[in-house]
Amino acid sequence: MIPELDDILNNSDAVSSCEIGAVIARLKQWNDRCRDMFVDLKHIEFKAVDNDMYIKTGSFDKPIFFKHNPEDPKNPKDIHAIKQFCKFLKVPYNFFIANSSLFREKIVDTWKAALRVKEDSGKCIFRIREAQDNATMRAMLEQTEVPLSNHEIVSLVSESIKEPFHIEFVCGDAKDDLLLHVRFILDKEYDLTIDKKIQIGFSLVCSELGSCPLTVDILLHEKKSATSYISFYGKGSFLKVDYKNMQANNLRSAFPKIVEHITADASDMLDRVRYKISDEKDFIADLECERFIRDYKLSPKYKLALFNQVYASKDEVKNPYDFARQASLVAKDYDTVKRIKIERSIGQYLNLTFSNS
Repeated sequence: MIPELDDILNNSDAVSSCEIGAVIARLKQWNDRCRDMFVDLKHIEFKAVDNDMYIKTGSFDKPIFFKHNPEDPKNPKDIHAIKQFCKFLKVPYNFFIANSSLFREKIVDTWKAALRVKEDSGKCIFRIREAQDNATMRAMLEQTEVPLSNHEIVSLVSESIKEPFHIEFVCGDAKDDLLLHVRFILDKEYDLTIDKKIQIGFSLVCSELGSCPLTVDILLHEKKSATSYISFYGKGSFLKVDYKNMQANNLRSAFPKIVEHITADASDMLDRVRYKISDEKDFIADLECERFIRDYKLSPKYKLALFNQVYASKDEVKNPYDFARQASLVAKDYDTVKRIKIERSIGQYLNLTFSNS
């Protein structure tokens, strides 16, 4: 049964286990009262009063405030847009924010004066959220970045997949989260061994606020333990593109080909994993932990968690595949970027390494 929409919109956990329409509905609500503005930065007016900073433009009659949270002044979501502004200014964020309000205004004025002699520079996109008397700056993007919203991307991807699928989980689907991570799993099951079922799928990571490229990672997914192992292609992800000049039609045509590629590679991937299951000779779990951490340069924090997990499950860890499952269980406790890095390392460990996509 699909949760009621009001419950979905107010409960991220509900979204993680429901159908794609509910995921898109939740993402879409965060675009309420949002708009994009094409702005020439040569003609803005920047004002700073202590920690309050805002921009005025001639084409918009409300001040556009940068976010500031005095209780958590370093929150990445709150400082994201001002850090993007600093990149336009070519000034380090820490230097800019440490100066007085007056000096910050002078930095911007000096930069604008230099822009005026460069006719084609200073163009950008403001992603804002309007209120009655003002607006909030969500992000500042290069003018060549096509500002596809997260709900548009997820909708495009889901519509282009012709095979039956489900969403395993969604992370980063709250208001103005910097990264959205959606894991698509194809419903078809493969027999890895007599008692182990494997599915194939992919992770989609994107950002409507310009904090990361759009990436797709192909993976194997063990249904019983809900663990995943990401294939390594060339330099990492199967697909990695920035938003510059991105076209919706290109995305719409790309994902059926990605699913075809996943299906075509499934047999090879399963054979590689089966070999690891059979490779029990001279396997010692503790030594495997050390080797895995060393070979893939993973953090001391992860190393400790992995050792604890393997020790607690030592009777179940008989071969490299059993070890990979434990490593993936630990990866679930990490944020999107770190989790995918760990799961990709596990894929390499299982020999799920392929040429450039």
